[in-house]
Amino acid sequence: MRRLAVALSLWLAACAPAPSGAGAGADKAEHVNGDDWPVTGGDAGKSYHSRLVDIAPANVTTLGLAWSAELGTNRVLEATPVVIGGVMYTSGVAGRAYAFDAATGKQLWRFEPRVDMQVNRTVCCDMANRGVAVARGKVFVSALDGWMYALDARTGEVVWKTDAVVDRQRGYSSTGAPEVAGDVVVIGNAGAEYDVRGYVSAFDLDTGELKWRFWVVPRDPRLGPQDHPDLERAIATWDPDSRWDVGGGGAPWDAISYDAETGLVLIGTGNGGPYHTIKRSPKGGDQLYLASIVALDAKSGRLRWFYQETPNDNWDFTSTQPMILTHLTIDGERRPVVIHAPKNGFLYVLDRRDGELLRANAIVRTNWATAVNATTGRPAMNPEASDYGQGPKIVLSLALGIALVWLPWG
Repeated sequence: MRRLAVALSLWLAACAPAPSGAGAGADKAEHVNGDDWPVTGGDAGKSYHSRLVDIAPANVTTLGLAWSAELGTNRVLEATPVVIGGVMYTSGVAGRAYAFDAATGKQLWRFEPRVDMQVNRTVCCDMANRGVAVARGKVFVSALDGWMYALDARTGEVVWKTDAVVDRQRGYSSTGAPEVAGDVVVIGNAGAEYDVRGYVSAFDLDTGELKWRFWVVPRDPRLGPQDHPDLERAIATWDPDSRWDVGGGGAPWDAISYDAETGLVLIGTGNGGPYHTIKRSPKGGDQLYLASIVALDAKSGRLRWFYQETPNDNWDFTSTQPMILTHLTIDGERRPVVIHAPKNGFLYVLDRRDGELLRANAIVRTNWATAVNATTGRPAMNPEASDYGQGPKIVLSLALGIALVWLPWG
């Protein structure tokens, strides 16, 4: 991990970020109190950079445990807490939510949703929940079975509850942190390993009313026009005889970022389902909007731009990893950018206004693609690693020399 961090730092240095701590925090949240951590990424740009000043190299060796809280589980805990005004809000297994006094650890309230535990039949990776969002006196959390809750931030009482699952006969679940985007709260779903057709939903902050929904992949064209106008473009990138009954995947289970500067919600979309493209779209195609960043208007849900990081995904190369929104000087021009390191092993820098690709370089050893074309934005595929339909392939895209061995899909 140290080698990866050093490589990332050196690569970004070539893009000339602003000096004096300007980066994501200075550009997006310069007025955030250092004691607060108001969103899961720490600030509006999600830099994950703390502004605390009382912890320094001179005293870090004297730090010790201040307090701990027993959450009553030995299951996976993946949430990043939110801290506002001295209160720490966080989530736990299956969408439980908590509020603590951040200084003393005293529990202020605890919420446990009623979850249909049958959802575990189609949950990929334990009963994870990655966090909460806080706005307008409410704490927003999504339970594992896809019910979205707005809780009173003072008491933990339910203000409203709404269903974010469109078909409970399929393998949908919810594991990500909600994202507040203006007047709506946005949540995606998980389940691309099963039979889902991924989407994100936006609900009114005050009432829970559904304001818009964006589907990541098209539906069967034989059903008539697409159920979102921006999917008419995507349908041409799929085989008409694709396995529409399976769903196509693309579940955006995390990596949702609101860019107040542009009014856009940036969504990192998931892998294809089934994994092997021949089983999904037999004649190939890019298969939009799998493994992409899609930029949606926060008010309408309409697509403003997209960039597909892994066209024709064949390897479970999700784009659901965290993004950083900041400003960089690139080629002499100061630009608002999104920095993203998805599962495919490349680091991307895009202009947040229009999705223009500014940089794309491998940051770990990869062999599924040899490079990304700076003009077209497309990866140069390596046939030695791309098609495992005729025999096993070793596919490299991970840190520390870890490889995936893909076997033929029978």
